[in-house]
Amino acid sequence: MNMISHVTADSGEAKTLREKLASRPLWQRAALAGSPLVLLAAAATFWNSDPSPAAAPTAPMVTVAAPLEQGINQWDDYVGRFEASRSVEVRPRVSGQVVAVHFTDGAIVRQGQLLFTIDPRPFTAALAEARASVASAQAALTLANTNLGRAKRLLEANAVSQSNVDQLTADGRCLTPLPLVD
Repeated sequence: MNMISHVTADSGEAKTLREKLASRPLWQRAALAGSPLVLLAAAATFWNSDPSPAAAPTAPMVTVAAPLEQGINQWDDYVGRFEASRSVEVRPRVSGQVVAVHFTDGAIVRQGQLLFTIDPRPFTAALAEARASVASAQAALTLANTNLGRAKRLLEANAVSQSNVDQLTADGRCLTPLPLVD
């Protein structure tokens, strides 16, 4: 039967279904009839029930104290280090004993400002030595020029050789003074 047909109590199929149910034991017939009712009751109970509350934790022990009233300091001590945003390393151009310092650490200095005074005695002695060397060189030049003049006069009389005159001329050129700087 491929068509949809209405089942009546008189049809043959309905009789065979009734006969099958009647042939079953009583507990199976009761289970077939009661199982939809049990499922319906379980679903209604599940939907209507509230979730079970979780067990509440035990209350912690709390101690209570009275507040204290006292004065407080309005300052703090901190350990720290300051560093300059810019710094300059000061190096002397000459060596010597520092006699005076004309600035304080952290002070702002300007270009050309006097920073240190160095003991001038070694420099004064070096200057005196250099001036003595200049005087000695000038005396040697004067002597060389005098000897050259004498040798030229003797050369005219053929009393001195030309090589001696050339030697004295070269000595005079070696002793030519350089300009002095004070």
